[in-house]
Amino acid sequence: MDQSVYRYDGSLTTSPYTESVLWNILTAPPLLVSQSQLDEFTALFPNGDARELQPLDGRAVYLVPEPSSWAIATIGLGLAAIMRRRRWQPG
Repeated sequence: MDQSVYRYDGSLTTSPYTESVLWNILTAPPLLVSQSQLDEFTALFPNGDARELQPLDGRAVYLVPEPSSWAIATIGLGLAAIMRRRRWQPG
């Protein structure tokens, strides 16, 4: 399965639409859902759950072909930040 992602800087899709969100969009879905499953999910949000698509406004969209390496790095940096903030000690 292709695990490449498209990555771009954007914003939240719900109010307050805050900027500084790093979006990672899979190029291939990790799983398939049936139309009935999709219909059930959509019914949970009769008014939608996000705003309409927005123009890129000059933002760059990058293709990241091997997400496993950046995912490991991102998780590692996140854990390091949590450990510093909570003064976590292993063991």
